[in-house]
Amino acid sequence: EGWSRIQGEFWRGGPIAPNFKHEEVLPRFTAESVKYIEGRKGKEQPFFLYVALPAPHTPWLPTKKFHKRTNNLYGDFVAMVDDTVGQILAALDETKLAKDTLVIFTSDNGGETNVTSNAPLRGGKSQLYEGGIRVPLIIRWPGETPAGKVSSQPTANVDFYPTLLKAIGVAPDKK
Repeated sequence: EGWSRIQGEFWRGGPIAPNFKHEEVLPRFTAESVKYIEGRKGKEQPFFLYVALPAPHTPWLPTKKFHKRTNNLYGDFVAMVDDTVGQILAALDETKLAKDTLVIFTSDNGGETNVTSNAPLRGGKSQLYEGGIRVPLIIRWPGETPAGKVSSQPTANVDFYPTLLKAIGVAPDKK
């Protein structure tokens, strides 16, 4: 009931690690990220934490806390992703690391057209229309990017590498 044509709890078969449980993946990413940040508290050395969230790709497996949070399974899982990001940001705040930390949140593609609305954009995931290629890009960098600032400058994920090198004062390798 309430499912779309794409059944959100499916996954492709194949080799799997012993004791692996799909429903534990996102909570584990969250817990490990928070634990890592807490372990950096008070340390001088800068750190890099890349959290490639597997969600909201299938399987859509929101925990009980997020069941019925929205009107569909996908929305519930997106709410869980929002909570994951919130926990990571809260860990940075609580450890007093936020003021010196650049956080970038983005995605790989637009939403699934038969599950989400990309309106007013045309198309969605797997399509080259704007609804398929326009994705969120949210940056939190206290003292460098003003909170609430919106830019209409087009960008792409391939822009990150040279931009980040410039931000930390490192010249790109010319080879």
